[in-house]
Amino acid sequence: MLRAVAALALALVFAAPATAAPVDALLAGRPSADPGLAVPACDAAEVLSTIQGRFASAELTPAGLAIAGIDKTRQSRFVVNRPSPVARRYCQARTLLTNGKHRTLYYLIERNAGFAGYGWNVEFCVAGHDRWHVYDGRCRAAAQY
Repeated sequence: MLRAVAALALALVFAAPATAAPVDALLAGRPSADPGLAVPACDAAEVLSTIQGRFASAELTPAGLAIAGIDKTRQSRFVVNRPSPVARRYCQARTLLTNGKHRTLYYLIERNAGFAGYGWNVEFCVAGHDRWHVYDGRCRAAAQY
């Protein structure tokens, strides 16, 4: 009986149609046929505002310090199925902090990494502001050149 159930489960898995978005749609940040596979672009307003909000509310951010602006955004790398099936878009930008200093911002946008695996998530590191070396002190873990 157990073998019959296992055989049926395997048959269903291999019989299911594959749903994959075209890689060019993911690279360009455009919506794909499957909305769950879309990864926002590096300069997407919702990504940049999420970064600004999280930086301002971080416990280790000095009082009153915030990101005043983000510009010169660019994608440095896009990875999917190596080794994880989670698509990751690695980005870099320049930030202007409220203290008047420019810092490099490294961030990655992951699909299916939001709450309960739905949506996207962003992880980021502002150069010179990773006091606990979460991203290796010089943001190397977030940069992924």
